[in-house]
Amino acid sequence: MPEKFSSGESGDFLKEKYPDLPKSPEVESAVKRQEIREGEEVGNDPREKIGAYLDRLNEIFNPEDADKKERRVDFLKDKLHDKFVIKELPESYFKQQQKIAREQGHGDIEITDQLRQEALKTITADQAQSLDNWVDYLGSSDATYPDWLKYWAFRSITGLSQYDKETHEFKKRSKSTTAPFPDINREALAYVLDAIEKQQKEKKEKKKIETEPKQPTDEEWEKLLKTQNFGKLYAHAIEKITPASEEEKENIQGEWVKYEQGSDAKPLYESLQGHGTGWCTAGESVAKTQLQAGEFHVFYTKDKQGLNKIPRIAIRMQEGEIVEVRGINADQNLEPVMVDIAKERYNKLPGGLKYEKKSNDMKELTEIESKIKKRKEKISKLENELKERGEEEIAAEILLDDTINIDDLEEVELNKKELEFLYEINSEINSFGYKKDPRIEELISTRDKKEDYAKIFNCDIECIALESKDINDETVVLVGDHSFIFESLMPKNLKYILGNVSFVHSHIQDLGKLEFIKGDVDFHKSEVINLGKLRIIGGNAIFQRSKIKDLGQLQSIGGWVSVASEDLDFSNIKVGEDIILD
Repeated sequence: MPEKFSSGESGDFLKEKYPDLPKSPEVESAVKRQEIREGEEVGNDPREKIGAYLDRLNEIFNPEDADKKERRVDFLKDKLHDKFVIKELPESYFKQQQKIAREQGHGDIEITDQLRQEALKTITADQAQSLDNWVDYLGSSDATYPDWLKYWAFRSITGLSQYDKETHEFKKRSKSTTAPFPDINREALAYVLDAIEKQQKEKKEKKKIETEPKQPTDEEWEKLLKTQNFGKLYAHAIEKITPASEEEKENIQGEWVKYEQGSDAKPLYESLQGHGTGWCTAGESVAKTQLQAGEFHVFYTKDKQGLNKIPRIAIRMQEGEIVEVRGINADQNLEPVMVDIAKERYNKLPGGLKYEKKSNDMKELTEIESKIKKRKEKISKLENELKERGEEEIAAEILLDDTINIDDLEEVELNKKELEFLYEINSEINSFGYKKDPRIEELISTRDKKEDYAKIFNCDIECIALESKDINDETVVLVGDHSFIFESLMPKNLKYILGNVSFVHSHIQDLGKLEFIKGDVDFHKSEVINLGKLRIIGGNAIFQRSKIKDLGQLQSIGGWVSVASEDLDFSNIKVGEDIILD
């Protein structure tokens, strides 16, 4: 972990940057809370007040009870959304939309109330998500920086809009700004925070700390450091981080380098800087922390000089097993050409088997994406051919009717197995990035869900219920999370529930034809006696204080099991995680 300043020292930096901070409502609230808990007054020293506030932030992200973190962070996000996310769109935004529509040949469009509401909903969601990304990263174990630095970074980005590639700077934010908050470039952020931390240490020790240059050390950078302007420093760091060219990225010849646990972090983080990997390991303090926890493996390919200097794959070990495999694509996913190289390496390392599924999932998803793309390309090609023959009306009909079947298209349709995979029926699609692969939602959003589910489960479209209000006795598949509150009987034909379900407040005793529950299931204090034909529970299962004495035809439970006694025999059940006896 990086060296952390005392509340006084960190308070000096923040007090100078933000004179209003010690008297702000959030700081006063944190001070009052600390005084009540400790029975002592904090006093009027601004640095001590700021220290109390930083301690409160640390409690939110690092509580003694880990289960409280998610709830506390969600509460913090709600408050931040309320404070920083736009509440009403300015008229200038809609005037610009009218200008764009007119220039595109749509004429003078009317700005209806519905259009305003939809635009506001979209923009606020984007702003909230971009803000949450910063909260999640700065509150994660990856961001091993002192709390005062995290506060400075976060407060700074709340005043910035998106990066302008033409002016090479971040636009300033106002209450009427409609753009999301800045994207996170972990490597550029590491440059900035490392530099400011070093600067403050030198100020504290009143001497220059001699280290090899690791930030962009041109004359402009040195001037910017003196201003302590986060936006300008962050923009400058981004400009200095140049990803490998497309030609260089096509080259897959290279070598693996292993950095031993506990070894000097300098060769590792210096080898990553200036390549735009986005890996937080490019920061000195993070690299040190990660090497203290385990080995680090990097695959480098050749640069323009023919040297293996371009980082493409990172494998991080912790406690003797793989905990991360990262690439340089969006969200740190592996490039498709790098998957096999990563696979060959991680299969030889402890914990590698867990990554086998991720590798297979990414290949399968890429193939499905390619199928859907081919269909769109063929439709586009046919449209152009028809337009060239003056048959625009026919072309328009083809585009509007997504179900039209034209032999010339040789339409590529997804089969049942591919649909099961895309909709994650039997297991989740795992990726190598921080987040769920966005292609999943993008691809599903283009499809008719009822048609796909009907194909997966071999039933009529009328047997698919996407909401609980649509369910009836003919329903075979129910999508989403539900708590059953029917009086005494399950819908007679219901076989599949694609979500979480609770029977806690129901009077159902027999699950009838139900065979499959994709998510978690809760039988705690329920009236259920007979599991009927239930074969698979995809998530966790709670049997505490239930009346169930026989597991019937149940074959597998994907997650953990919570049970009050050993009355139930799980010896013939495949359980994904632990059986917890209460």
